[in-house]
Amino acid sequence: MILVMLTPGEVITGLISGSVLIVFGLVPGPFDRLSEGVRNFSNSLTSPFHPPHPRRHEPIHPPMGLALLGGAMILLTLLGYLAGPF
Repeated sequence: MILVMLTPGEVITGLISGSVLIVFGLVPGPFDRLSEGVRNFSNSLTSPFHPPHPRRHEPIHPPMGLALLGGAMILLTLLGYLAGPF
């Protein structure tokens, strides 16, 4: 059985990734801007003509599941780091 301890770089990556997921899950602004950017990018790839005016879309509610996933990622990262090799 091979036990691998998390390095400090992996812990920082887990903490930052979890924090970003929490922000996308709880704060409505960044998720709306991200979805609008993806929508504009896909429209620019599919249509050679831009619409005369940008269409307004209903605001998207941030998914709470992302916040829960981010919290779980932070918790598991910290538990993995603190547990170390058994």
